Amino acid sequence: MANQDPGLHYEGNTLRAGEWSTGPVPVEVTRALCEAHHYAKGCSKVHVLSEGLFNKALPTPMGVAQWLPPAPGPAKWVAKHTGCSPDKVLALSRMVIVPGVPKNAASYLLAASVRRLRAMGWGVAVTYADGLEEHTGLVYLASNWVPAGATRPRPRWVDQSGTMRSTKATVNLTVADMRARGWTRVPGLPKPRFLYAINRRYRRAVNTMKEEP
Repeated sequence: MANQDPGLHYEGNTLRAGEWSTGPVPVEVTRALCEAHHYAKGCSKVHVLSEGLFNKALPTPMGVAQWLPPAPGPAKWVAKHTGCSPDKVLALSRMVIVPGVPKNAASYLLAASVRRLRAMGWGVAVTYADGLEEHTGLVYLASNWVPAGATRPRPRWVDQSGTMRSTKATVNLTVADMRARGWTRVPGLPKPRFLYAINRRYRRAVNTMKEEP
């Protein structure tokens, strides 16, 4: 879900231009990468865009960024503070970089995604860092995303396989229902929020959001 940190994993040397490229990939590819390398062990079944990271010498994607509309609450919050229509707000829901890929691959993939989303007519992007996973959002800051306060802490549910269950998967279930399925409730922490003006007309409004409560 969009209220979950994408979960970044990267290491190694600097990515070299000419050896790497990006392009859209099916959601099945996104799911396989998330199951293999993302702490949530899964992703949304639908998306607006999944942008894959490719090395010319390798047959399969080495990373992916999945984008989808946020829940109504976060979309309205972004709209209220930036002037962007809620239906033009998009969330970075997942980003996975295969271990061993050059350290600037995440920034490269983010920039390519934003260019494609800008051409598609989206306005403002939002994403979050997850303190429970010791994520601080450094890659967003390095990519010129703007810190904009933090969410209220919310618990999460994890199933027997360690897969994080989305908010949509739990909304119609009681606590007893989820425990009967063997799911475990994990306490939450406030999540630092980050914004990016996909459409440059919102850049000034986004920049005024720095550390907004």
